[in-house]
Amino acid sequence: MAARRTTPSWWPFEGISAKRRPRRRFPGRNAARCRLRSAAPPPRPNRRHNRAMGAPIRPHILRLRPYVQGKPSVISPGSDIVKLASNENPLGPSPRAVEAMARAAERAHQYPDGGGTLLREELSQRFDLPAGQILLGNGSDELLRMIGAVVLESPEDEVVCATPTFLVYEHTAHVVPATLKQAPLTDDFRHDLPAMAALIGPQTKIVFLANPHNPTGTVVTRGEFERFLERIPATVWVVLDEAYFEFLRDNADSPTSLDYVRQGRPVVGLRTFSKAYGLAGARCGYGFFPRDLADAIERARQPFNVNALAQAGCLAALRDHEFLDRTLANNRSGMLRIEECVRRLGGQVSDSHANFVFADFGRPTADLVSALEAKSIYVRGGAGLGCPNAMRITVGTPEEVERFCAAIEDCAVLGGAR
Repeated sequence: MAARRTTPSWWPFEGISAKRRPRRRFPGRNAARCRLRSAAPPPRPNRRHNRAMGAPIRPHILRLRPYVQGKPSVISPGSDIVKLASNENPLGPSPRAVEAMARAAERAHQYPDGGGTLLREELSQRFDLPAGQILLGNGSDELLRMIGAVVLESPEDEVVCATPTFLVYEHTAHVVPATLKQAPLTDDFRHDLPAMAALIGPQTKIVFLANPHNPTGTVVTRGEFERFLERIPATVWVVLDEAYFEFLRDNADSPTSLDYVRQGRPVVGLRTFSKAYGLAGARCGYGFFPRDLADAIERARQPFNVNALAQAGCLAALRDHEFLDRTLANNRSGMLRIEECVRRLGGQVSDSHANFVFADFGRPTADLVSALEAKSIYVRGGAGLGCPNAMRITVGTPEEVERFCAAIEDCAVLGGAR
């Protein structure tokens, strides 16, 4: 009797095991590849350790999963590492932003403008929205947390989002703690808005919806979003996380949070300077809010939540249109090259409208990710994203993209890819 084959014939990566797919499956051929990360209860805290200090800590906090970043952000000068794991801008920050931050550093002994006046006024003129409806945060992460802090009251309150998704949505719910409900993505790695609407009940207070989505880069259409709004109560805050909005320039069919905020709908739009503007280290995000929610957050936020260097750098970056154009052009060409490479090796890519490629190979990719790291290429492994069969690859410079493609193709058996 012939020995049972353990590695499928199509698997193109020599010396890297193709482990059997996890038995647990969810509806949808491709959606099954992404695990429901919050389906199982988190591990219970070590209560003896908790008591040993004497002072109390809320037990549910110790059950939270800490955020795990792709790789440490600081890489020593001269390193040959290619870091394609954290969706940063490979071109760096705008030179104008660097100059503005250097000038602001000369006044680092002074407190920053607690209201972010100049930056908010610039955003107000750019987006035709009153400055009072535009808030700044220490990254858009802080604004997410502040929304939870002023809206959620008890464990009976509910938060609805997709899975897999950005981990901060889960943290925002669990810190209160509130009840988290999640709907799996569709077969093509998109939000299943009808399924999310079905999860909404009388206790639902917030819906988090990333558009483009993280980690898959997919988008919802304007029609899909408007039908979703029609199905849900007006008492639910819908938060459109538009961290990758700038990469959507050519997609007019996707909803824009500004339209709904201007109409007075219970919709919030969040954006950031961390991605297209290359200022992830400065930590500054902004949001468009209905007046009553903006007023509540202004009452609750820290008084100097965005530092002076960040405000100066973001204001300069916002005005540097040439740099943004170069960023988007580099992203378009790099994404096409990575997608071509992944498909040639038998992988499937989502329809990404962000600055990364989401690649699904149909089998766990942990060993492949490790093999790339051995070649000094760092991508985001799918296991930490809830998709063990996938990886997320940030678009780098042309040189970095070619190094990635050469490295992953070097792992493939010649003639074995399809």
